[in-house]
This record gives sequence, C-alpha cells and structure tokens, in this order.
Amino acid sequence: MNLFILWFFKLTAIPIVFLYFKLRVITAEKRKPKIKGRTLFVSNHLDTIFDAVAICLSYPFKSLYHIAARNLFKLNWFMRFFLPRVGGIPAEQISDDVSSVTAAIKLLEKEKAVVIFPEGRVSKTSETLKFYPGATIIAAKTDPTIIPVYHFGKRGWLKRATTVLGNPFKLSEHFDLDNVTGEKIKEMTDFIRERVMELKKLIPQKVVQREENRKGGQSS
Repeated sequence: MNLFILWFFKLTAIPIVFLYFKLRVITAEKRKPKIKGRTLFVSNHLDTIFDAVAICLSYPFKSLYHIAARNLFKLNWFMRFFLPRVGGIPAEQISDDVSSVTAAIKLLEKEKAVVIFPEGRVSKTSETLKFYPGATIIAAKTDPTIIPVYHFGKRGWLKRATTVLGNPFKLSEHFDLDNVTGEKIKEMTDFIRERVMELKKLIPQKVVQREENRKGGQSS
C-alpha cells in the first residue's frame, strides 16, 4: 500500500462518490462502528469497484485493505499499478484461493483492517448470493472484529446508492473457535451471512420501494 496514492485517491474520490453518485451511508447505531485493531468488513457485492470504494470512503482517515478479483488487476496497466497501492489483494473468484486468505490473515495479525466479499462475485440480480467460507476461515483463524456491510440500490451516475454499516461482533462471542470443523465453518458462514442480510431492514421503506419500482419498470 502506498499512503500518498491512497490519500490522493480518497481526496479526489470523496466529492465524486458522495455528490455525483449520491452515496447514502446508514449505520445501525447513531455513530458508525469504530475500527480498533484487527477488523474484517464482510459485505454483499453489487458492483465490481463501487462497493469497496463506498466502504473505504466511509472511513476516510483509515487505511483499509480489500480482497478483489484477480482479473481486475489484469484489466490494464493502470489497474495493475493502482490496485496494489490502494490496498488491493488479488483473489481468484469462486475458488479455493489460499493465497488471498493467507494474505488477509497476515494483515489481520498485524492489526490491519480488511474488506472481503464472501459471495466471490458480483450479484447480477441484486439478490445476495451464497457465501463462500473464505471470510469465515479468516475470521476463525484471527478472531477479528467483524463489521457487516449491506449494499443496496443501483450504482451509477446520479443513482442513489445505499451502504449500511452494521454493529460489530466477533465469532468467538457466538462460537467455540478452538475446535473448528467443516460443519462448524458452514454454520458460522451462514451466521455471518444472516448478520449481513438483516441490515436491509435498516433501509427506509420508501428507498426499498423506489428501487423495486425501478426494477419493475425495467422488466416491463
């Protein structure tokens, strides 16, 4: 990570994201969750780039690493140069990619903050897909503070997108991490997904209805 490039990106991206993309950030409590030590943001995934940007810009004074699809790093010379310098960690989509999991564990052990999208790909229907166990394995190994995140709404120029930041929790508060089996990994993965999904209830009903009307208009 290059802090100069990261801060330059944040300073230029903040007015674009909040003014032109009209990002709305909702928190479960009056204040957004604090980042203290090792922190794992676990989020649904609606947009290849915007979701990670929305989380990072919600914490403008913090440096967040994020796991991103390896093919993004191969798009062009700019992405190959830019992504690693703003905290990007390459990962294969929907695979047993050990390297990205190992990289995330090492960062968390150094008390860093990491963003991960357990669906492994962007949802084309806006519905939250199955969560793969990578995030759970990382959390079981390091027991970080987990901040669930839920993205909602169309991403695009002058489209109102919403990002919801949930209450922090730790897996160790709900599960015994000393003897983790495959069955327990699945149980914890489902638990994390539920914590992400329940954040949709915090979005104002009129916002949800507006998005449903937009989808209905497109399909008709």
